[in-house]
Amino acid sequence: MSDLLALAFSCDITRVASIQFSGSVGYTVFNMLGQNMGHHDMTHDAGQNDAVDAATIYTMQMLAYLCERLMQTPEGAGNVLDGSVIFAG
Repeated sequence: MSDLLALAFSCDITRVASIQFSGSVGYTVFNMLGQNMGHHDMTHDAGQNDAVDAATIYTMQMLAYLCERLMQTPEGAGNVLDGSVIFAG
């Protein structure tokens, strides 16, 4: 998705995008990390702290990848990241 977004920005197809990692209650299951429990449920189980941390780290790595792709995509005298605002919450 990050690669596609960088391409869309560089082609000026769009200038607004949203990437949402979790639903309204946060029941995202990070199965790529070997997890089989929803993120929201894990946050209520002290025995799952390592899994919650792993999911947070993964999400931030994906944000970093998006920023890197935008920075690697030339635009004018700079790059796409130079003209972007990113909000993460």
